[in-house]
Amino acid sequence: MTKEAIVVVLATLVVVVILGVFGWLKFRRDEKIVMEFLKNSGVETRDDFTTTTAISSATRLSEARIRKVCGKSAMIRKHHKVRSEK
Repeated sequence: MTKEAIVVVLATLVVVVILGVFGWLKFRRDEKIVMEFLKNSGVETRDDFTTTTAISSATRLSEARIRKVCGKSAMIRKHHKVRSEK
């Protein structure tokens, strides 16, 4: 491999890593916002349901972001399970 090819590969890897880190940080921030809303919303049991629209309105996050966070977050699933067992 030439030096130029190595530089291109390394630069590409750096960009991919940076974009991945920014995506992860954005997800964690959104997850924290949703968790705070859920903790403060008074949802007590598994039968209590908070809509994506309600969370979106209260947190100013888009409904698509709320769905993504709630679908991927183990912390939110754990919170929901713990609250439903009480």
